[in-house]
Amino acid sequence: MGAEINLIKKILNNIFETQGTCLSNECRNIDWDKLLLISLEQQIFPIIFSYVRHYVPSAYKLIYAMSSINHKRAVDKAIEQSAELQGKFFAMSKRFAFIKGFIFSQYVYNDVYMRQFADIDILVHGRDLIDICHAMESLGYEDDLISKQKNARMHISDFAKNSHYLSEHEKKFISLDKKTVDIKKTFAECNVFEIYEFISGKTTIDVHNCSFSTLNVHDTFIVLLENTYTNFFSHYGIENDFTLRDLLDFYVFS
Repeated sequence: MGAEINLIKKILNNIFETQGTCLSNECRNIDWDKLLLISLEQQIFPIIFSYVRHYVPSAYKLIYAMSSINHKRAVDKAIEQSAELQGKFFAMSKRFAFIKGFIFSQYVYNDVYMRQFADIDILVHGRDLIDICHAMESLGYEDDLISKQKNARMHISDFAKNSHYLSEHEKKFISLDKKTVDIKKTFAECNVFEIYEFISGKTTIDVHNCSFSTLNVHDTFIVLLENTYTNFFSHYGIENDFTLRDLLDFYVFS
């Protein structure tokens, strides 16, 4: 096992210890390029950096600092986007809840920047799905599949578009600046719950002076269980989506 993996293992095994945990021995023979690559790929960079920032050699301080700044900028952008979407959905009296992402980070770490993520995830009531998808369009987002069909110069009727929105469990919308929002009406593999059963127990969580609609702690744990199952045991998860962050999410929450 390499020095980088040993360091990551010690940090994750001591995730609830103070940030002052001594890592002098573990950092002695680190390949800092490799550590950065692994932590970013496994979506645990913010946690790793919080522990090793004082051990990073001078030659690597800039690249680590810039990686941290870029991560925080991405989180800030996601929060800004989410606030805009929430305002639109509230104005339409639609039922929804933000999950995972910075919401989960605030829940678990009391710090929106501690969890690395790529997309904004929103659960919606099935009966509000089409209206919310059209609201996404009005804000400049495009469904990934429909966008590809448009690029291929294919005509898409309103009926075909609405039928597409109602199909499957998840729709991926992309903004003009390539930011992704996943709209979900059910769960991926454990597809036994209707989303309104969860949204009925939702709560709010304050982030950057904005109260975001989300699920209560119990239902957040249910979503986490489903996400862990999907990423570890489904064909899609095994092929595409497993990261150390998924294990860490489950560990720190439970």
